[in-house]
Amino acid sequence: MKRCKLCQEKPADKTNTHYLTDGVIRNCLNEEGSNVREKALTFNISLHKDSIEARFQRNTSQKGVLKTFGREASEEEIRAAKKALFSVDYVFCSECEKKFTAIEAPFLNEVLPGLRGKDFIGQQELILDSEAVRKFFLLQVYRTAV
Repeated sequence: MKRCKLCQEKPADKTNTHYLTDGVIRNCLNEEGSNVREKALTFNISLHKDSIEARFQRNTSQKGVLKTFGREASEEEIRAAKKALFSVDYVFCSECEKKFTAIEAPFLNEVLPGLRGKDFIGQQELILDSEAVRKFFLLQVYRTAV
């Protein structure tokens, strides 16, 4: 039985744990910034490939796929869309996942809304000095590293 990577005590029972906070995935990667699960459009640029890999998730609209790709989705792309992106199973326990949610909530509810829709063109710097910001970004680094 695998143990939780954070507490090292409880069984790693949590499924569908995201590398990045799910709220960020939904708000930043989803078509039109919708807050709906499984609507992300993603692009992967690699130094090891000659092309850009584009993917969509299972709930991305046909209109969104047409707009992005300029064509209908292939059967292979539709099959790939049904696979979970950005998540893993059995790495953390449910209790530690609740701790992650407690860290993520202040950033998503208090900081992120203040950044949405702002025009930062010409702004020389942006200072986000708060405990919520620091904890949130450290958590993203930790989850992705693990």
